[in-house]
Amino acid sequence: HPFKYIMLSAYRFLPLWFNISVREGYGDKMTVWDYATLPQQVILLVAFILGLYKRNESIRLIGFSILVYFIAYLAVQGQIRYTIPVASGVIAIGAVGLLSNLPTSIRNLLP
Repeated sequence: HPFKYIMLSAYRFLPLWFNISVREGYGDKMTVWDYATLPQQVILLVAFILGLYKRNESIRLIGFSILVYFIAYLAVQGQIRYTIPVASGVIAIGAVGLLSNLPTSIRNLLP
């Protein structure tokens, strides 16, 4: 059942990126800090996607390798702690995405 496996792997995106339902799996409830990470992760994901739209081949190559890493973990496991090895790349590409979408008047103020 390859389609069912792909759908189950896609479902793991929520725990992998947002850490949703991981604590419940161990019998704990989500804490205030768990809920505080949700908007942070949304902002980071949007910034990463914006960075991938930047027309720079090296950024897209790094972004593609990060996506391959995520897809590999989606196939077997989904917890936010497994994103730590690529977190710096996600943040860097997100920063490029945010800076490239700033108005020119604000970008000119940056060093």
